Amino acid sequence: MKPDGSDLAAKVQALEAAYAALALEVRALKGQGASRLSSGDLDTLNAIVPVLAATYGSANFTVKELLAAPAPGLKLVLGDVSSRRLGKLLARGEGTVIATYMIEKIGTEGHVVIRRIVGVVPGVSNSSRL
Repeated sequence: MKPDGSDLAAKVQALEAAYAALALEVRALKGQGASRLSSGDLDTLNAIVPVLAATYGSANFTVKELLAAPAPGLKLVLGDVSSRRLGKLLARGEGTVIATYMIEKIGTEGHVVIRRIVGVVPGVSNSSRL
């Protein structure tokens, strides 16, 4: 008996989610080395990243979009940080588990870096380098 289209789509979606979780776990296991983050960077990212996750979910964003976002919580945690400083901070935090999330660089368009926030695999300690 052939599976119907919705059953097949659900199975493919489940496999994609499992693959993404495994890929994150492998990256966590491979890179549990030194972080490029200072304790100040880590404190700042521990404040910013959960708010980014709450505001954007796993949607892509740019630094310019973050600074222009009307979200009050985001404005509060970002303060008056410059786009250059925020971009460098996010770049240093890429691949590091921060408050159960990870900053992931998706790519670039021109000179603009596109990132997103992803949830991490349970059991990976806070601030592990991926």
